[in-house]
Amino acid sequence: MDSDIILQKYIRNNLNYWKEKSWDEKKLIEIIKKYNLRIAKLEIKNGNVKILDKCKKTKIKLNKTIDFLKDVSKEYLNLDTIIFINTSDTLNYENTNIYNINGDKTTKKIKKFVWGVAEDNNYINIVDSEPIEEYNSSYPVFCFERDRRMHGILFPTFGADNKDFKNSINIDKFNFDDKEIEIPIFRGKNICCDINYLDKIDLINYSYLNNQDTNFKFCSKGKHPIWDKFMVSKPHLKFFQNINKIDPSINIDDFINYFSSDNFEDLDYLLNHKYIITVGSAKNRKWYLSNSCILEYKFKNKEYFHEDIFEDMKDIIYFNLDNLKDRLKQLKKNNYELSKKIIKNRKIKFNKYLDYHNLVNWYGKFLLEYQKLKV
Repeated sequence: MDSDIILQKYIRNNLNYWKEKSWDEKKLIEIIKKYNLRIAKLEIKNGNVKILDKCKKTKIKLNKTIDFLKDVSKEYLNLDTIIFINTSDTLNYENTNIYNINGDKTTKKIKKFVWGVAEDNNYINIVDSEPIEEYNSSYPVFCFERDRRMHGILFPTFGADNKDFKNSINIDKFNFDDKEIEIPIFRGKNICCDINYLDKIDLINYSYLNNQDTNFKFCSKGKHPIWDKFMVSKPHLKFFQNINKIDPSINIDDFINYFSSDNFEDLDYLLNHKYIITVGSAKNRKWYLSNSCILEYKFKNKEYFHEDIFEDMKDIIYFNLDNLKDRLKQLKKNNYELSKKIIKNRKIKFNKYLDYHNLVNWYGKFLLEYQKLKV
């Protein structure tokens, strides 16, 4: 077995659970049908990839997956295995429920919602995803994101912000020492409107209450068809406040401005910051390749492919809202010594594990380990 530390960590965190399990493909098929999951079945063999069972509405992600696996298969001609791949964002059950804006689930029959909001503005229809407990005793599924309570096998996300994901290009024009802005910045484009994954709302709430030290907001280039310059409705924000995701002292009429197209900034402005805040996403390649120091806020219930690659306080800074200020202080000590070291390490780690050719190489080794479990 290859002695690479990151590969071994990845094997432990993705395969060890399944080593002692009896794999039940029939049960997985029943789960796919029951929860209407977008999961495809692929055969990797003889330098090629064949679709054995295709799911709907997943063309782009499935095509990227197949292209990548073809490159892996050509490099590892001894690969002869079958995988199931979830082509939605997160491996879970994307259920929806109706809540009143006070935070209470209701069985009330409401005929019409517009962008998830009832006509009287007192109810919302929102994703209320759940882990699928029976999945953990069925058959492993590869996924781009996984609920931490489910044992999916994490798969590369390919950089959803970069159509040419086979190239690793640093678009940052500024060296770290030349970056002019020290206040950490976050600009989100999708709030992830799911009751179980509202971690980005935590970030915005924190920044609103600490606006002298942080600049965390949502933005968009365009206008919303209903909410004009805003990316979220006031009923949604009132609901979030009533489930304790937004501080009760906050005025929603003011807070909504943190979710506005007015907050849009171009990439050069963002990259002129010494500290960039991210959350788990398929759109972070440009930040990982940049000359800024990256601080990442982990989802409580979601896990991403890169989390086994980048190590905390060595390649990246994983933070929570209790330790952010302290970590920023550490990063700025001794003329930013730790910041510069972490940036250098992150780029080395990216090139070794996430640059496309190297990713093909080590993920192929991982698939050979997966293949052994199926024999």
